[in-house]
Amino acid sequence: MAHCNKKRTKYNNGGILVRKDFKGIGSIEGHMSGNPDYTDSAINISKNVGNARVTKSIHRNNQGGKGQSTRVDVNLPKSTRASVSKSSGNNKSTSVGYKNMGAFKATNPVSKTKGVHYKGASASQTKDIFGNKTTNINYNTNKKGFNISVGVSKGNNGFSGSMSISKPL
Repeated sequence: MAHCNKKRTKYNNGGILVRKDFKGIGSIEGHMSGNPDYTDSAINISKNVGNARVTKSIHRNNQGGKGQSTRVDVNLPKSTRASVSKSSGNNKSTSVGYKNMGAFKATNPVSKTKGVHYKGASASQTKDIFGNKTTNINYNTNKKGFNISVGVSKGNNGFSGSMSISKPL
């Protein structure tokens, strides 16, 4: 029988997260959150297989939403990593990264996205089934304990921008 390495329970705004790690084998995580109008729950089970980690997730909400996903993350030599995931609704994604940079691609029934990231910056382009294209450029950083995020987007409706500054409690 596997020994529990650590157990963590975290409470947040209207929710609870419980996680158990099993030394060298994997982990199990349960999440539940909600308010009087909406509840959401999920279970994630992960297993380590060599340099890979396989995760199966199941989620459900009180408004009839439910789904599942499978994800494989692989750590390759020289700080390279790759992941592949597939979820209900025929959503798929792949990514590859090396240290602080990488590329990603995602598809679902209504859109396709591809992009790149380097350190805190990322750029992506999404095309939906109607032919609409959206280009996003974002930058995220942490300065003196503050999280700073800046983004610009260009789509069929023109340009838009966003900025946020937050400090963890």
